[in-house]
Amino acid sequence: MLETLNQYSLNKKIDNLIILYNQKDFSEVIKKTKILIQKHPESVQLFTIMGITLLRLKEYGKALIYFREAVKINPKNSNSYFNLGLTYYNLMDLKKAIIYYKRSLKINNKNFDALFNLAITYKENKNNKQAINYYQKALKINYDHVFVHFNLGNIYSEQLDFLPAIKHYKSAIRIEPNFPDTYYNLAATFERIKDFSNSLKYYKLSFQQNSQEIKSLTKIRLLSKKMRKSDEAIRYFKNLLNKTPNSKDIIYNLASTFKSNGELVKAKFYFNKLLKIDDKNIKSYLLLGEVLCDTHSLNQGLKLFKKAIALDEKDHTSHS
Repeated sequence: MLETLNQYSLNKKIDNLIILYNQKDFSEVIKKTKILIQKHPESVQLFTIMGITLLRLKEYGKALIYFREAVKINPKNSNSYFNLGLTYYNLMDLKKAIIYYKRSLKINNKNFDALFNLAITYKENKNNKQAINYYQKALKINYDHVFVHFNLGNIYSEQLDFLPAIKHYKSAIRIEPNFPDTYYNLAATFERIKDFSNSLKYYKLSFQQNSQEIKSLTKIRLLSKKMRKSDEAIRYFKNLLNKTPNSKDIIYNLASTFKSNGELVKAKFYFNKLLKIDDKNIKSYLLLGEVLCDTHSLNQGLKLFKKAIALDEKDHTSHS
């Protein structure tokens, strides 16, 4: 009865430590855990909490001490080996990280975190074959894990194996439709196989998910030009501009599209509009200078080139 009460009391204290950890009160977690370890030196949970807290504080050497102690207390605890693997990974000792992740899996071959992290570590170690192998094993446990699909998509795309890359990116989007990087990477994959229609579609979706995704706007402009759909791009940028009228990136891409489309008066208007918002935009001075030169305003164009050069020199001076 007394033993049960003691265990109940310890469990309550561990619950309190977890609350403190979640509140990011790490110094208090360390202080209280040290006291509890003296009273309960056989508690794997206490050594684990201490190790995880030190890991969070990037005190990796100290974290290893507590995780190793947890393994000594219970050598059959899969998570303790996982924690050692994670610590070695953070120390960039990938060889040892792999060893401990595998020991974790030897005890519990369905430890998803160990499979997932082992795949990441193999990828970091430039072993794509093994990374794919462990990601596939992770999918058998949890098929709807967005980052397994996303990471597999990246590996297959990197290997120029585009069909499985597309399949995994689409699975990632199905699971988590609000992650812009997946749309962007899927768009880039379609672009590489010259499926420009789908590429354009997913670049637009990428920007829709994250309006700070400037590279998507650039891709939309360049792809539209390649597909001879600049008019469509102009309509798209104008619609975006109606929603965010002072977006420098949208104005820049709209002006650049007008310029490449030969509509120099409109290009001039939007480059001037941009420079009213941001009078230190070197690219805009250069492109507007080109527009002015092309419309026989040579002196004005040269003035803008000089302004761009002066800004560039000033920028280099401030960074030196």
